[in-house]
Amino acid sequence: MDEQVQQLIQKETERQENTLDLIASENICSSDVRAALSSPFVNKYAEGYPGKRYYAGNQVIDELELLCQKRAQELFHTDYHVNVQPYSGSPANLAIYAALLEPGDSILSMDLAQGGHLTHGSPVNWSGKFYDFHFYGVNKETEEIDFIAVVETENDDFTYSVEIFNDFD
Repeated sequence: MDEQVQQLIQKETERQENTLDLIASENICSSDVRAALSSPFVNKYAEGYPGKRYYAGNQVIDELELLCQKRAQELFHTDYHVNVQPYSGSPANLAIYAALLEPGDSILSMDLAQGGHLTHGSPVNWSGKFYDFHFYGVNKETEEIDFIAVVETENDDFTYSVEIFNDFD
């Protein structure tokens, strides 16, 4: 491996081991996951599903995906189909928005600077371009969501009932 690249990998490894980053969309992979991510599987483009891929040479990938599906079904005690393909939350959020909302609809979401996500209305993201987002945050003293303040957030698009948040008292 290129020496400078190796040094930067080591530098980032040390940074992660010695820093607590509280970013909800990030996590620290186990050594097993890191090993799998550096395996020959990363060389393949495997669009589609087992037995129904768009490109050749995915027989072993199909076996791996089927194994992952079987283990997920066992873990969650179900015989329903499970999708174990790696997608981020962004396509999941898009699917929910498209299924439940119309462009221009209003959404209440946590502010990006206080723990929200880019797909929760950031102007640089598709969500901020198609929907009308309103934001809440955390109490500066307690660093917790102030559910009373969220309930009191009212405008033409939102009216909240305190009853929704009784469990948080």
